[in-house]
Formats: sequence, C-alpha cells, structure tokens
Amino acid sequence: MPEQKTKVFIDLDDTLFDTKSLKAQNYLLFNEIPGNTGLLSREEFGELLNSELGSHKGTVFTPAAMIELLQRKGYNTEGLAKRRKEMMKSANKYFKPEIYQWIVKNFPREKYEYIIYSYGDPNFQHEKLTACGIEKDFDKILYISTDKVETLQKYISQNESFVLFEDKLKIVEGVHQRHPNATIYHVDGLRIGQYNF
Repeated sequence: MPEQKTKVFIDLDDTLFDTKSLKAQNYLLFNEIPGNTGLLSREEFGELLNSELGSHKGTVFTPAAMIELLQRKGYNTEGLAKRRKEMMKSANKYFKPEIYQWIVKNFPREKYEYIIYSYGDPNFQHEKLTACGIEKDFDKILYISTDKVETLQKYISQNESFVLFEDKLKIVEGVHQRHPNATIYHVDGLRIGQYNF
C-alpha cells in the first residue's frame, strides 16, 4: 500500500492570486458605466457592494452579479460583460509565482497532496485559478461557499498533520485552534511566515 501523502492546503485569493488588485481593476471597469447620475463613483461602487452583495446578504461577489445589480439600479451596462471578459484574458498578471515556487520548492508535489481552496462563486474562482496556469498541479480543488474553517474539517482527520497557506489571520487562528499540530504559513503579499502560536 503506497504511503499516504501529507496534505498541503493552499488558499487562492490573496495567497496565490492578488485578488485585491483584480478588484481595483474591476472598479475601474465598472467606473466607465454612465448611469442615471453620471459615472459610477468609488463610493457608489462600495455602497452597492456592501448593501446588496456579500456573505452578510447570503451571496458572494461575482462580476455577473455586479452587472445584474447595476442594470437593476438603472446603469447602462451595454458591452460591460464583453469588456470584463477581455480584461480576464490578462488576469495571469495577478498570479503570485514567487509564492507558488517557494511552496513547491519546500513541499515537493511528488511528496505531498496539493489541495487548493477558495471561498466564492465557483465560476469566478475557476476563472482566477485558470489564469494562474497551475490548475493541473492540484490533487483536489475546493470551491467553498460557507465558512472556510468548517469546510476544511471535512478533509482533515482529528490528529492529522498537514500544511496550510492562508492570508487571513482569522482563518489561520481558527485552523490552529482545532489542529494545533498543523504547520501553518501566513502569506502577506509576497511574504511567507510560519505562524508561531
């Protein structure tokens, strides 16, 4: 029986993929829309997101949902979906190869089971992962629509040793509380630090 590989869980958004910069680019795209009150300002964009979309509303942000919302609010979205699709063709610039190369160097894929996970709409998350060009490197791909920590429990046994890469400290701490033996790395931009508790 082959030896079971140690699992390496890698978050996508802002760990391997610079989602913050993509969101800023999305804003510039949406800012081009003339509506009933002129161009969509950054404040209006933020207000619409906070009031209509997000986990507190039981939804997750997707460009398609934002376009539909803008249409309902009276904005002219003609051609927006096509322009966004063109924008995503160059989304590989948001991939952080330095982070991924460090992971592969220190945790060789032939010795570890690679699992990537990401919270959000599966289609939108898949777009971002495809842009990274590393989709085939993973043994499992988890698109999560509920709490990350709770969902990851389904793939980890109680006393299992594993490795985790995550940018959000809340998730890092939540996983550690349940699995104190895990090796956890906090990713901040292009910096990687093993989390010491």
